[in-house]
Amino acid sequence: MTHVPYNGGGQAITDTIGGQVSATINYVTLTLGPALEGTLRALAVTSTTRLEKLPNVPTLQEAGFPGFESVGWYSIVAPKATPSQIVSAMNQAVNAILQTDVGKRYIDNLAMQRAGGSPDDLIAWIKSENERWGAIMKAAAVPM
Repeated sequence: MTHVPYNGGGQAITDTIGGQVSATINYVTLTLGPALEGTLRALAVTSTTRLEKLPNVPTLQEAGFPGFESVGWYSIVAPKATPSQIVSAMNQAVNAILQTDVGKRYIDNLAMQRAGGSPDDLIAWIKSENERWGAIMKAAAVPM
């Protein structure tokens, strides 16, 4: 495969549908619609479990890459100087929304998983991802 760098996932999807590139690894939020419409063929998902909306699409682990997991994630952040009471209020509001029927439906319709948690949970997640991917990049001699 030849790596083709894109400034955004949308153009990579467009070029894959149009046949300018043979494949893309992209966020499920961008690929789900075309996969369900049949304009893209979903080959595998990079999570450890199959997606409910694409139940016949295997994980990369099932496709022969044991231990592989790569998930895209989104977070809500604020400037470092944001007062802790505002951070706490925002965090509580977001966690509450994720538990409502509307919040659940919204996230589920995007084939995403709800996580929620505390600001400390997010910091720990970011640190663990940096450590994991940093080690992988070092082992693969990827310039940093």
